[in-house]
Amino acid sequence: MTNQKLLIIDDSEDIHDLVKVWLADEPIEFHSCLDGEDGLAQVPIVHPDLILLDVDLPGQDGFEVCSRLKGNPATADIPIVFLTGASSTDEKLHGLELGAIDYVTKPFDPAELRARVRAALNTKRLMDLLAQKALTLQESEERFRVLAENSSDAISRHNPQGVYLYASPACGAILSYSPDRLLGRAVTEFIHPDDADAVRACWVTPRSAGETGTVAFRFLRGDGNYVWLESTCRTLINPATGEIREIHASARDITPRKQMEDREQIRADVLEMIAQGRPLQEILRTLIEAAERQEPNASAAGVMLSEGIAYHCAPSLPPTIASSIEKQLYNLIARFGTLAAASSERIIVCDLMSDPAWAELRPAVEATGLRSCWSILIRSRQREAAGLFSLYRPDNARPHTSAVEMLKLASELTSVAVEHNQLTDQLTFQAQHDALTQLPNRALFKDRLEQVMAVAARTASSSAVLLIDVDRFKYVNDTYGHQAGDEMLCQVAHRLRARLRTCDTLARMGGDEFAVILGTLAHPDDAAIVAASLVDEFKSPIDLQNRKQFVTISIGSAAYPRDAQDPMTLLKNADLALYRAKDAGRNGAKPYTPDMGEGTAERMELEGALRQAVTNNELRLFYQPKVTVAGEIVGLEALLRWQHPTLGMIPPNKFIPLAEDTGIIVTIGKWVLEEAARQYHAWVAAGLRLVPISVNVSTMQFAQANFINTISEVLSSPDLPAGWLEIELTESLLMRNIRDAGEKLAHLRDLRVTVAIDDFGTGYSSLAYLERLSIDTLKIDHSFVSAIDPGNLGRLAPARTSGNGRTIIGAIVAMAKSMGLRVVAEGVETETQRAFLTEIGCDFLQGYLFSPPKSAQQLEHLLRERVIRPAQVFVEAA
Repeated sequence: MTNQKLLIIDDSEDIHDLVKVWLADEPIEFHSCLDGEDGLAQVPIVHPDLILLDVDLPGQDGFEVCSRLKGNPATADIPIVFLTGASSTDEKLHGLELGAIDYVTKPFDPAELRARVRAALNTKRLMDLLAQKALTLQESEERFRVLAENSSDAISRHNPQGVYLYASPACGAILSYSPDRLLGRAVTEFIHPDDADAVRACWVTPRSAGETGTVAFRFLRGDGNYVWLESTCRTLINPATGEIREIHASARDITPRKQMEDREQIRADVLEMIAQGRPLQEILRTLIEAAERQEPNASAAGVMLSEGIAYHCAPSLPPTIASSIEKQLYNLIARFGTLAAASSERIIVCDLMSDPAWAELRPAVEATGLRSCWSILIRSRQREAAGLFSLYRPDNARPHTSAVEMLKLASELTSVAVEHNQLTDQLTFQAQHDALTQLPNRALFKDRLEQVMAVAARTASSSAVLLIDVDRFKYVNDTYGHQAGDEMLCQVAHRLRARLRTCDTLARMGGDEFAVILGTLAHPDDAAIVAASLVDEFKSPIDLQNRKQFVTISIGSAAYPRDAQDPMTLLKNADLALYRAKDAGRNGAKPYTPDMGEGTAERMELEGALRQAVTNNELRLFYQPKVTVAGEIVGLEALLRWQHPTLGMIPPNKFIPLAEDTGIIVTIGKWVLEEAARQYHAWVAAGLRLVPISVNVSTMQFAQANFINTISEVLSSPDLPAGWLEIELTESLLMRNIRDAGEKLAHLRDLRVTVAIDDFGTGYSSLAYLERLSIDTLKIDHSFVSAIDPGNLGRLAPARTSGNGRTIIGAIVAMAKSMGLRVVAEGVETETQRAFLTEIGCDFLQGYLFSPPKSAQQLEHLLRERVIRPAQVFVEAA
């Protein structure tokens, strides 16, 4: 602490010395003057904290000096203690009246002098401190006033009970109250009840110096609307008691931010509801509640159109007007296309009492106190008007930004909900219906079948199931392409639907299979009548890609409860009947009978096993040599066998027709090509000098659009020599689509694949057509070869004479020679047959006379020898 300054004004130097001696231990800086004039001159220079002033001075006495000092504002606050030898009370009173604070009587008592000087200096120190604090406070008050009056925030001071002691001008703009209307009122009068506890907890919490608290709450403005405030408060504490002395607060309007946060939360909540598949009515109500929360003075309403029916939700509107408003909103939607185009998809009616569109509702509107309506369009996925979302207010105000944003959000989310519902309906439809024909699919069919059978059980009536196959559909699909196949299925579906009742269900079960549920039949036999009617529908051809195409169908039917008691068995029995209809030559219908189970079930089981044969590695290739008349091996024919794990070796005539009928032949045919290539490669690796391998190709396999690609892939191995593959096709296959066959045979020639016509002579091919096709070999059917030797016809021989057989074969060989084609006779089993074929110039022979079909391993020794000597033919007993 710095020394205080003491100025002694006395004409006696001894007094100066005594005072300095007696006060030597005090923290005082001494200054001396011997008369009043000098003292007055030194005061502004020294700025003393205390003056010891002698009364009896030469010239101006002490009273005059005191009077002059107190009369000068710059020195008036300096404390003065008089030094006097007189003890007159009047004199002392006169000095005190002039402004002195004390007297010290000469001669001095040192202790008294020290006490009085200390007291005077302490008083001065306190006076200076108070003056400084007063100045600081004044400056602080001035700064507070300037800041408060120029701040955009609402600045206020409150007593511990929250009563306004001061309110800044910004309170008028933010709170809609002039400052003087707030003074003397508690802030709790204006706080939303739900927020009062949070504000109270923040404001009445004592805090250390510099520490503040922040709270957000709703404040009821002077215009009757709530505004969101974010308030920062500071509590002033009485240090003596530790209690709150005053509360200083600043508040800013955060309504836009809170409304935006609320809208984002609304968005998240409603999107979650949409994702959960909540009803549209519930979503609409949630949005209405949110809109009314954002706009407390408004009543929200929503109306949605669905299939011409209006659904409304207006919980805050009086029931008497809600239904009327629904009608009005429906009318608005009807004309919204024009209105919305001119108003950014919003209709703003600021005065319902004068707007012509609201003339019919004016009495009801007037009774409710509604005066304005702000509406926004809700659109569907197709951008069509699907509804309106509206806010009704009791005043004629125009919508502010937050209201517009809320309307836009409600419209957006409702549109999303509508779109989600439509997509859900669409996905449900897609999940339950066939994409091509739009008919119910297998899943929906089974569900409806259960329902129909349940109704039939309750009403003691009959129902039935029809299973329908489109005959030879795979041929059409493979020959003319998938587009033609799809068009065909759609036309079939249309014709079937036209013959059925509206209460019946027509479904597409997959591929070319359809199914029908006939409900409430008077008699189980009625199902057969319907089935016959459906077959009859296809007597006339359909138009397929500018051509007339005849289509036939096969139908199997089963009736409930006569043929089965549960859906699974009913379908199974209808399937058995369908198999019988197809086995009977197709183009017909068969009702289920109990005796169908045995053979058909076996065929179905065989089909299922055949589908797994390739995967389970059950198929085998055997090879039968083709030789010259001298017995030299010139080729091999790959022949397919099925090694069933329990049934043993199944002959081709048992499973090839089944494979062709079911389409499995395409997969099997590809396997045969790949296996032949693999085996050929193995023989090459073993050092065998090889001959071409012939592979039979089915009608369906040849008709595949990717058939040439499949052949190319099989030939792609660099280890396989060119020309190793020959394919055998029946002449009836080639005649089905001569143009397509010609193109594919030309591609095969480019790939250096030779082509043989198998079973030649059994079909109806034209010589002119054959000359146009890229073929290399004709194979004479074994039935003609068998007819050469009547004594060895056996059970496979046709009813032909020896002469006829020889004549036909001779003609075939002569024709082939004229066309430059090679001839192979298959089924050669006797020396007589070999001798005749050699005589007429047949190029190659194939049959048991030379070798039966052998496995690859069994064939290796023949391939090494290259020559086969004719053997005694083994003719199987009839």
